[in-house]
This record gives sequence, structure tokens and C-alpha cells, in this order.
Amino acid sequence: MRVPNFDRYLHWLARLGLFLAGMIIGSALFMGIYQQNFSLLANRNADLEQEIRVLQSEIETYSKNKKQAAYIGGVFVHLEEGHELDDLSKVELERRVHRDLKIVSGKLVADFKKDPKLYMKLIEKPYPGVYDKDYQVEVKTLMLVQSELRVWFEAKPLSRN
Repeated sequence: MRVPNFDRYLHWLARLGLFLAGMIIGSALFMGIYQQNFSLLANRNADLEQEIRVLQSEIETYSKNKKQAAYIGGVFVHLEEGHELDDLSKVELERRVHRDLKIVSGKLVADFKKDPKLYMKLIEKPYPGVYDKDYQVEVKTLMLVQSELRVWFEAKPLSRN
């Protein structure tokens, strides 16, 4: 039996190769666009979740302390722009610091005025595992305005040993 001549299949093989290359390039472009859209969506979702947490905390503290002006009613934390942090790390650090200071809500303002350094020490500590990085938090400003405690802090990356 004779082997058929392969030359008559060359143009089909070239078309198949072009088709497969087009599929690979098209799928790579699609995945790039999909990843970009998903990253934007994840960042927006993190921002909205942070806003929801802040608003829920405000509602909770205001409803709990609306008749008591001598108590700390709300805690607001702000991360200063010192080091380059991505948006998700900023939101996570603010959430962790707010969680650590949440116990201050409802305390007497007079207690805060006696020893404000105690409240600074609550959050001046390392925060490990924030998106695979460790950060040291340093309080820059601690301010009590009416019944709201406002904290501005800076986060510096820690090197892992």
C-alpha cells in the first residue's frame, strides 16, 4: 500500500495553525480585559464595604449614645499618605485599627482626657498578615471633637525575618 502525498494537506494545515493562533491570542486578550475589570470591581467593592462598616458603626454608636454628650460617641480612623500602600491594604488596616478602637465607644470623655496615651497604645502595634505583609502602625494625631474620637495614623511596612 502506498502512503498518500502530504503536499495536498499543507494549505489545510496552515489554516488550522492560523485558526489555533487566533484562538490563543483572542483568549489571552479576553483574559486581560476580564482581569482588569475584576480588579476594578474588587477595589470598588472593598471601598463600598469600608463605607458600609463606617456607616453601620456610626448608626450603632449614635443610637447608643444619642442622649449622652459626655461619652465618646464615634471612632473615626484615617490613614495618612506616608508610604505607598495599595487600596485593599489601606482599607484592611483602617478596618483593623477601627476594630481595636471600637471598645472606646461609649466610654466617658473624662476617662479619655485622663490618659490619652493608653488609647494610643491600643493601636500602636504591628499588624501582621495584611495581604501577606506586616505593618507597624504609629499614631500621628489623636483628637476628641465633641463626642467623636478621630485618629490619624501612619503605617510602615515591617520586614519579615
